[in-house]
Amino acid sequence: MNSVKRNLAWLLFAQAATWIISITLLLITPKVFGESTFGELSFVVVYVSFFDLVAGGGTNTFLIKTIARDVFSVSEYLVNALVMKLSLAVILSSLAVGLALALDMSRTTILLILIGGLGMIANQVNSTLVAVLTGLQLMSRVARWNVVQLYLGGAGALLVLHFDGSVVYYALAVSIAGFTPIPAHIYALRRYFRANRQIDFKLWVTMLRGGLPFFVLAALLVVYGTIDVPLLEVLAGSERVGWYALAYRWVSVPAFFASAVSTAFFPAMSAEGAEMTPEFVSLANKALRMAVFVATPATFGIALIASPFLHLLYGNEFHEAVPVMQILALHIPVVSMDIILGSVAMAADRQRKWVIASVIATVFNPLLNLAAIPYAEHHFSNGAIGAATITVLTELILMVGGLWIRPAGVLDRWLISIVLRIVLASSAMIPAVLLLRHTHLGVQIVAGALAYAVASLLLRTVAMHEVRGIIDGLRRGRRGRRGDVAPGALADESSHH
Repeated sequence: MNSVKRNLAWLLFAQAATWIISITLLLITPKVFGESTFGELSFVVVYVSFFDLVAGGGTNTFLIKTIARDVFSVSEYLVNALVMKLSLAVILSSLAVGLALALDMSRTTILLILIGGLGMIANQVNSTLVAVLTGLQLMSRVARWNVVQLYLGGAGALLVLHFDGSVVYYALAVSIAGFTPIPAHIYALRRYFRANRQIDFKLWVTMLRGGLPFFVLAALLVVYGTIDVPLLEVLAGSERVGWYALAYRWVSVPAFFASAVSTAFFPAMSAEGAEMTPEFVSLANKALRMAVFVATPATFGIALIASPFLHLLYGNEFHEAVPVMQILALHIPVVSMDIILGSVAMAADRQRKWVIASVIATVFNPLLNLAAIPYAEHHFSNGAIGAATITVLTELILMVGGLWIRPAGVLDRWLISIVLRIVLASSAMIPAVLLLRHTHLGVQIVAGALAYAVASLLLRTVAMHEVRGIIDGLRRGRRGRRGDVAPGALADESSHH
């Protein structure tokens, strides 16, 4: 558990650090680009993500699980996965540009897709190295270099916004920064590279076959998680996409916490999941509790301050994003639970059942969007409201599936009582914020946070020893920077080969 706490501490530290640059860009970018250009950029991100998904092939999750359970397999998988995914990324980035040309997209859109293909290549190489480090539960290096990458890309993007305002150069700055962590990660794994440099095409087949369930899951996630953007583009226009994308990005900020928790716990759960030990159940429940503890008050807070928040940041330009943001806020605790339940299912080798739940959600999402977007556009002049509503319903369907397939003991009665108390503590934010709704936004936020903190202590939803454990993990991580790659594991690896 110490390694989990240390890794979670570093991931949360990196997340807090990256929020600064991410929020800065989110404040400035929509203003500079405007609704239509911001919507076009959002469309290209989704378009390229489909090709990036195929290039990944679900192999990263397979690598993490395999390495977590067998450290001796690192070298052969590392080299072969890198070569395979680099090849796929080059081929698929070319196909993405070719399809855009065939569909006669605009010159700017094609350039953005070309730059997105460059970013795809960087992402596939980097994500493979990160998967290996994650499987070894060595995430502090990953967290630090993720911060470096985002700050370099963010700094470049801000310079472009200040001096040029070109969406093409903006995308180029972000994509080039994606190559930043690669040399450092290669250096960290240098001994594994020396242990095995042979290309084994049979192993490629093993990885693709082993990654297939995770690829299907990722494909379904991309479909039901992003199909609303192109549907909104076609049925309502780029302006509505801009409203939806802005609201979704702000709402996604607290959801990053669940992703960090999932990343920190997944290798440890995978190691225990093969035999379904009591430690597995304990890890799963701790991860769920942490995610819900942060996600639930975020829902109440965002729903309460969405209007003054967006008005303060963007004036009246994105006023139509307010109801979209309030609706999407409802899905924060749901999607946070979905992230953890999905990790639990995969760590317990129940990914096939998780695929079934995801298929149901994927079929549900686009079909109802085809009706909901035009309906919302007709009645509210805002098709994004329909897309947001279907997003919430889709995540609820997935949560039901996750609860259905969860192993025995996960989300037990004790944890359910904790979740209910967290909801009750979060509801204390409502009177605190509403009573101060005519004051400055900062006062409302502080009042809501204090109300939740006090209610949490009174209802005993937080354990202080867990907070101290995360802080101690961060301190140990700092002291152990020079020991990111475990010497014992490396020695074992070398002797095995």
